[in-house]
Amino acid sequence: MNTFEFPRSVRLLSPGDFSQVFNNTEFKASNRYLLVLATPSKSGDSRLGFVIAKKHVKHAVQRNRVKR
Repeated sequence: MNTFEFPRSVRLLSPGDFSQVFNNTEFKASNRYLLVLATPSKSGDSRLGFVIAKKHVKHAVQRNRVKR
């Protein structure tokens, strides 16, 4: 495992996981380049997900590299 990699267990992976965060946001902070959304988890564990907009990084290959 890469030193800077998050294990699968702490990442948001499914569309349902992401939609829950987008639809039930209780904390929001943003600037020109970054938007942070947070919602409480039923399990109490913290999880993380990245979304890179096409507006900022046009090609899917480049977006995936940014996320990695």
